[in-house]
This record gives sequence, structure tokens and C-alpha cells, in this order.
Amino acid sequence: MSNEKFEIEIIKKLKEGLTQAIREKNVEATNNAFSDNCVMFLLAPPLSFKKNEDSSGDNDIEIWFSTWKNEIRLETKELVITCGNDIAFLHSLEHLTGTRTDNTETDTWFRETLCLKKINGKWKIIHQHQSFPMYMDGSEKSATDLKS
Repeated sequence: MSNEKFEIEIIKKLKEGLTQAIREKNVEATNNAFSDNCVMFLLAPPLSFKKNEDSSGDNDIEIWFSTWKNEIRLETKELVITCGNDIAFLHSLEHLTGTRTDNTETDTWFRETLCLKKINGKWKIIHQHQSFPMYMDGSEKSATDLKS
């Protein structure tokens, strides 16, 4: 296996591990995928978030996990990974479903891009960007109700 294919497999496993950690609401495993100074553009406010500068470093993931009644169902589709020697990025479509503690149902698709850097021999996420498409009908509303 070429070195690039080997690195892509490692990055794919990192992404799969992150997805599983979110499903299990595992704060430590979720945060372990990210570098200490990761910049995040998440679906929820604020517009940007810098790990370890804008909070205690946990990016409030434990608070978000507590808003789910049971399991968080998250699946990745159309994953594409591009990899260099020490920089990589991936993009995908993410499907998030489940029941919230207020008994509302979440069923939404969003886009995600992750930029990774090899730090001390390990791949870490240094930038995360999540977004919803926007309806172009003049309403300027986020299209949170799309289906695959």
C-alpha cells in the first residue's frame, strides 16, 4: 500500500472514530480528534469558536450531548479525503437524527469539511466547518429539512 493510501486509511479511521464518539456521547474521545487550537465553524452559534480560547477546551460538546434523550444517530455519506505529507482535508454530507430531551425529533443533513494536520506523528483536526445550504427563494432560510 502506498504511503498516501496508508495515511488516507488512518484519516478515515479518525473520522469513523469521531462519528462513533459522537454517537456514544463520549466527550473525551470526541475532543481527542481535535488539535488544542482547532478553529471551528459549527452549526450552532457563535460564528466561530477556537478550542481552548473560547471555553475550557471541551467546545461545550458535553452540553450539546445532554440535549439528546438517547443515542445520537450520525452517519457520513459521500466522504472524500485528500491527503498530503502532513496536511489533509475531507468533506462529506452528514445525516443527524435522534430525539432531543424536549421530545422533538431531529432529522437533518449538513455539510462538513475537516482540515487535518499531522502533529507529533498523529493526525489531528485543526479546522472544522459545518454548514446548511440556504434556500435561494429570497427567504434566506437555512435548508435544514433536506433529504438525501
